[in-house]
Amino acid sequence: MWRFTGEILGPLYMASADEYHEYAEQCIVLATKALHPGDRARLLQIAQAWRDLAEKLDANQRESIKSTEKDKHLAQLPRQR
Repeated sequence: MWRFTGEILGPLYMASADEYHEYAEQCIVLATKALHPGDRARLLQIAQAWRDLAEKLDANQRESIKSTEKDKHLAQLPRQR
């Protein structure tokens, strides 16, 4: 039996940018097989949304790396009194 404890858990897994790109490719493959032009257009829109998410994730990861490198550099500087 399930019991609510009042805690909200965050996502246990976050897809990588590579996975988002794969999802986009799958949408494109489906779009090439779609018979109805509206379905094809919507699948291509979804593919673009996956690509946009991948780009945002890549940008966030690059920014996080830069921030970590900056923090490491600042930690190595002598402290002023």
